[in-house]
Amino acid sequence: MKVTCVKSMWTTTLAAIREERPCKKGWGILLESLEKTEADDEPITLKRIRESNGVLDAIWCIRVFKSECHRDAMVQFACDLAELLLPQWRTYAEIQLAEELHTLDTALNVVRTGSRPLAVGASLTVFEARAKAGLTRNGYVPNEELDWAMDAADAAYTAACVGKMSCPISRGAALSKIADCLQQSDGGLDRRVVEVFTKYFE
Repeated sequence: MKVTCVKSMWTTTLAAIREERPCKKGWGILLESLEKTEADDEPITLKRIRESNGVLDAIWCIRVFKSECHRDAMVQFACDLAELLLPQWRTYAEIQLAEELHTLDTALNVVRTGSRPLAVGASLTVFEARAKAGLTRNGYVPNEELDWAMDAADAAYTAACVGKMSCPISRGAALSKIADCLQQSDGGLDRRVVEVFTKYFE
């Protein structure tokens, strides 16, 4: 799917961000970096938000963009983020769940078409694969590789949800959830996440 939204369109305002009820800490950091004490209608880019608050807060702010054009970029961004975790799924599935080895890859390719009905089907497919992976757990025995695989499945499922959602706020919350999956799995957000963010929003 071609993303038609140009990067110059990723500009918002403090007033728009305030309407979405940001956390007190992040809001304070943003105001301080701009040398302001309250919201106004002066334009601010996602790049500027990332530079002051970090990529997690910048991803959270994506929810203020509500057009269909913005949705297209969000879907692609969600899939790109989820793909960062696919190696973790493949490592586990190759040995424990061979029939589901390529399930997440295929589902994300379907989501990228931009079709909401197809995204619904993709989300169900990923959900079922994740459930199968969960059944391979040996009681309460710790299994780090399975936990990583589940993180990958969660990210792919949430990306599919971004594809099927019509509510901009819900899409934004889903993007933040994918970032959380990455953070839990990698122990932090590395430069790859920033690179993907920059690709679409800066």
